Amino acid sequence: MSSVIVTLEVFLFCLGGVLFVDRSSRKISETLSLGIMIALMLFSVIFQVCFLLKISSLSFLIEGFFVIIFLLLIAKIKIDLNLFFLQLNNFLFNHKLIALIVFICWVYLFLLATIIPPSNWDSMTYNLTRVFLFQQERSLFLENVTTFRQSMFVVGSDILTHAFLRFDSDYGVGLFSFLAYLSIGLGTYALSRNFASVQTSLAATLVIVGMPEFCFQATSTKNDIFTASAAVFCLLATYSFLKVLNIQDLSLIVLGLFFGASAKTTFSVFFSSLLSIFWLFNN
Repeated sequence: MSSVIVTLEVFLFCLGGVLFVDRSSRKISETLSLGIMIALMLFSVIFQVCFLLKISSLSFLIEGFFVIIFLLLIAKIKIDLNLFFLQLNNFLFNHKLIALIVFICWVYLFLLATIIPPSNWDSMTYNLTRVFLFQQERSLFLENVTTFRQSMFVVGSDILTHAFLRFDSDYGVGLFSFLAYLSIGLGTYALSRNFASVQTSLAATLVIVGMPEFCFQATSTKNDIFTASAAVFCLLATYSFLKVLNIQDLSLIVLGLFFGASAKTTFSVFFSSLLSIFWLFNN
C-alpha cells in the first residue's frame, strides 16, 4: 500500500513540475519532459537535505508541504490544466496507432519497473545497498561499507529510491528510472520538432526509446539513465534560452547541470559540450 501512495505522490510532483515550467511558447512534449525532471530534482534535494541534517524523517513534512502546494496550484489553474490535457488528447487522437503501440510498451515497462525487483549486480551491491546504509546510519557520510563505491560517489539519483525503501519495500524503486526514460523520450521528440516534421520526429523518438539497453535502464535502478535525462533537460532549456533570453530557462540549465553532476561524476564531460553550444551561438 505504501508503494502505491508513494507512486501517486511522485506523479503529483511530476504534475506540479509540469505546471511550474508550463508556458505558451513551450511544446507539450517539452513541458512534460522538463516537468518530470523538475520533480526528480525536487525529491533528490529534499532527501539529500534531510540526510545532511541527519533528520531523514523530516522529508515527510517537506513532501507534505509540497503536496499541499501542488494541490492548491492545480485547483487554481484547473482551466489551463484542462486545456493542456485537451491539446495532448488531440495529438494522441491524430496519431492513434503509434500512440497505442507506445502506450502498451510503456505500460509494460512501468510494470517491470515498479513490480519486478531489480536483480542486476550494480543495484544489489551499490545503488540500492548504499541507500539502505544511508537509512541505517541516518547520514550520507557512511562509516561502515562493503565497497568504497558506496561511500565516495555522488548520491543525486541513487537517493531517489529512499522514497520507497524507507518503508522496507522494494516495490516501485524503478519508477524514477522509468520517469527519466519518459523524460528522454518526450525531450527527444521536442528537440526533433525544432528541426523536422512530426513524422520524422516520431521516427527519431522511436529509435531512441526502442534501444534495448535504454529499455533495460528504464526498469533498473542504475544511475546512467539520469545523466542522459539531465543532458536532454539541459539541451531543451538551452535551446529555449537561446531563442529568447530569460531567467527561467537559465535557471533550468543550471539545475540540470547540477543534477547531472550529482547523478554521476562522468556527467562533467557534458559541461564542455554545452559550453561549445554557447560558443557557437555567440560566434
